[in-house]
Amino acid sequence: MKKHTLTLVIISLLGSSTSLMAQNKYFYPEKGDTVKFDRNEFFTFLWPESLLPDTPFTFVLTSLLPKQSPGDASKDNPPIYADSTINQYYINYPWFAPDLDTGTYMWQITSHGRIVHTSLFSIYDFPQKEIPYTLMRFSCTHASLKEEADGALQTAYDKWLYIHYRELYWVASTQNLRFRVLDKRRNTVADTDETGAVKTGSFPPVPIQYGDNWLVLKLESCIDYYNYYTLEVWNAKGEILLMPFYCTSSLPFIASGIR
Repeated sequence: MKKHTLTLVIISLLGSSTSLMAQNKYFYPEKGDTVKFDRNEFFTFLWPESLLPDTPFTFVLTSLLPKQSPGDASKDNPPIYADSTINQYYINYPWFAPDLDTGTYMWQITSHGRIVHTSLFSIYDFPQKEIPYTLMRFSCTHASLKEEADGALQTAYDKWLYIHYRELYWVASTQNLRFRVLDKRRNTVADTDETGAVKTGSFPPVPIQYGDNWLVLKLESCIDYYNYYTLEVWNAKGEILLMPFYCTSSLPFIASGIR
């Protein structure tokens, strides 16, 4: 059996992606693959993009015990992680899901009650558990916007998003933050016009000034718990900055490794 390390595949929540993701025609990890599980990297499951017309998919990950068949594992073993609302051709193993220790696992995707694919793979290494790590930032800190998504997520705890925004150009005293919020399918769930007035959704306007702005976006009526979103902010010159984030109702435990 071959042994290799899981290739790092970073998915931009804005839709840009690596060439592997953009033109994926494969299942991964596939039967017989032995991969490394590392919380410092994205652990991604892939299936061919050609299957997208069959959405939504249901993804289930479970362990496979010695001498156990995939059918028995699917029937008898409780899921380690499951998601029935997938509308793309990949899933990043979530930060809040259990760690995967050395062993054999089975993942399966179904569509409208029909099994689309089943694969087995093995984990041969995992990080030391006394030093937990996550790509999530504390929700109570103001995370800086980026020119490009870097794989780290801000958390929107109870649908409040804390950001640090630096306005480089002069703005009027009545100017509010210009932004929009996209869900994982690129649908706009919150939006403003050029003055920062509300166009889509319902939320308080967010006043800004020249220089550093430490802001809180209150998005209670615009976003849902346990979903991924992307914040886009643009300045007076139309330059766009990004903030991928995850909405949660509970604070994640983070001991170290915060980005």
